[in-house]
Amino acid sequence: MSLDKFKNIPFKEINKCEACQSEFGLPAISLPNYPLTEIMTKEMLDEPVGFVDQKFHLCEHCGHGQLSNIIPQDVLYSDYFFRTSNSAATSKGNESFRAFIEKNLGSRALDTIVEIGCNDLNFLSSLKPIARRLVGIDPVLRGQEIRDEKITAVGDFFENVDLKNYMSQQGNTLVLSSHNLEHIENPRLMIQKLLENSGDKTLFTLQFPCLDTLVEESRFDQIFHHHLHYFSVNSFATMLNSLGGEITDCQFNRSYWGSLLVAFKKSGKNMNNLPGPIEKEQFAESYDLFRRRMDLTKRHLRLLHESREKIYGYGSILTLPVLNYALDNALAYCGCIIDDDKSKEGMYHLAFPIETMPQEKVGSLEDASIVITAINHTRPIFKRLVSLNPKRIILPTNSV
Repeated sequence: MSLDKFKNIPFKEINKCEACQSEFGLPAISLPNYPLTEIMTKEMLDEPVGFVDQKFHLCEHCGHGQLSNIIPQDVLYSDYFFRTSNSAATSKGNESFRAFIEKNLGSRALDTIVEIGCNDLNFLSSLKPIARRLVGIDPVLRGQEIRDEKITAVGDFFENVDLKNYMSQQGNTLVLSSHNLEHIENPRLMIQKLLENSGDKTLFTLQFPCLDTLVEESRFDQIFHHHLHYFSVNSFATMLNSLGGEITDCQFNRSYWGSLLVAFKKSGKNMNNLPGPIEKEQFAESYDLFRRRMDLTKRHLRLLHESREKIYGYGSILTLPVLNYALDNALAYCGCIIDDDKSKEGMYHLAFPIETMPQEKVGSLEDASIVITAINHTRPIFKRLVSLNPKRIILPTNSV
């Protein structure tokens, strides 16, 4: 893998809210030299690379969260490590999404299912029994456009796809997208394109990380370059209603990225009792709590390091460089990051050169301090660590 493209990375700046089209003022958060995530290497780098200045805006009109500095897609996704079928958390999250879809479909028979951002076709393939035809769209499938008796794979970005080839305005169609909307530079155009190419019998179901739950849990480590947009319920409803769509159902999945699951269709009015926009003061207070939590963890790790304690991280999640950034590089005190995912063994994050190793190679943890670095998976990791009986377990956040 060539590292040249991860040095002096160019970006373009967007200063308009994509949900309601309002101009942004000053950023709510400035993040200088913010690290890239989701890219891992097989060799330790002499010097970390993959840093870009970033800014996070909170729209004062609709409560939408948005990054302003947009990195080229060929930098973010050319060595993209994530695959749905390799992620137990994603599989569990998709179980909840499927239950949500089935609830909203009822007994309806489907002609076509279109999944935008289908990754490796894992979830779409599980829906074969409920439709005559299935179409998956994702650039990670470029060059491997698999076709079988039911599934057509389109290896391209959604923006480049002519939906008339795959969607009908007459038949019963389900359009779904799981954790894709937040990646798209102009989600407004995506929703507009979907509505224009759909009929009254089309049901749309989406899930994506939600700003309401991020602020509620003070989880600002969930902000990273790949996620350009952080929809609140209010900002998504505002955008959808302005384009001629209506929310028909929504719910949260707090155990999977604090996701919002939303169903919608063309025309009409939004469902009642939707949350209002996130207020500036509420956002600032939550971010201050996050910073204080990170500062306490950083100080704890530094004191342990100065006392020559053995320290390991547990959970080499793909967004680990962001947590390390929030901790002012305190995870550098770790001897390694423990993770039993064999595909990550001996690998290093692009912007965080600490080796990932399985627990069996690390050995006993009874004289070690373990910091849980995969915060989204704290509950199962904590259970696992208790059985391994380390000297202490450190939680970067104080809620589980």
